[in-house]
Amino acid sequence: LMSSSVVLGASGATAAVTGAYLALFPSSQVTMFFWFLLFVDTFVISSLWLVLFQVASNIFLKFFGGLAGQANVAYMAHLWGYAFGFAVGMGLLATRILPREPYDFLAMVDRWNRRRQLRQVTRTEGSPWVADASDQPTKQVAPSTPEERKILALRNEVMQSLTDRKPDHALAAYERLLAVDPQRPLPQQTQLDLANHAMNAQHHEVAAHAYELFLTAYGAKGHREVELILGLIYARYLDRPDRAKELLASAVEHLNDGEQKRLAQEALEQLN
Repeated sequence: LMSSSVVLGASGATAAVTGAYLALFPSSQVTMFFWFLLFVDTFVISSLWLVLFQVASNIFLKFFGGLAGQANVAYMAHLWGYAFGFAVGMGLLATRILPREPYDFLAMVDRWNRRRQLRQVTRTEGSPWVADASDQPTKQVAPSTPEERKILALRNEVMQSLTDRKPDHALAAYERLLAVDPQRPLPQQTQLDLANHAMNAQHHEVAAHAYELFLTAYGAKGHREVELILGLIYARYLDRPDRAKELLASAVEHLNDGEQKRLAQEALEQLN
C-alpha cells in the first residue's frame, strides 16, 4: 500500500516468521557462515542481536538504499513483517495459547526488570548476595579462609555476570563454584536463571544439580515446572528413571498448565 512498485515474493512472510522467532527464542544462539575472498569462517551470535541488526539494516536501506542502487526492494514489507510476526508471537505468549517458556521474550523482559530492581536495591540497601536479608544479621562477617574468599568471589562473579547479561560467563563461573561449594544455593531467581541457562546450553549434569538445589532450598510450590524440567532431564539425558518418575508424578499431580501436564504424563508413561 505504501509503494507504487509491483512487488512479488515471500520475503515479508519470512520476516514475519523471523519476528515470531524473536518473540519465542530471543536468547538462542545462531551460527553464522561467511566468506571474504578466500577467507571462510563461522561465528555465533544471539538471535536477539541478529534480528535487531536485520531490522536496523532494512530501516537504513529503506531511506538510503536508493543511493546504493537498492531501490527496488520491498523494505517496508520486511519491516511490517518483522513487526507483525513479533506482535503475533507476543500475543500468543501473553494469552498462553502458546505455553510460556523460561527463555521466551516475556521471560527475558522479566529477568531484565528483576536485574534492574536488583541494581536499585544494591545502590540503596547494600549487598544483594544474601537470599533473604531479613533473616541475616545486618553486619556481615568477612570470610576468614582462602576457600571462603574464593567461594564469595565466585558467587559475586556469577551475580555480576547475570547483571551484565553475560549468561555464558555466569554459567562458567557457576560450574567453578560447584567444584568448591556444591551444596549452597544462590538467591532464588539467580539459581533458577542459572539452571535454565545450563539446560538451554545442554549442560545437563550442571542443570540437574542446579534444579535440585533450587527445589531443596526453595521448594516446588509455585515452581512446579521445575519438577517437570528436571524429570525430563533425568529421563532423557542422565538415565535416572527412578528420580524422573518421582518428579514427573509430582508434576502431573500439581501442574495447572494443561500442555505441561500432558507432557509430564507422556514422559511418565514412557518410563513405565
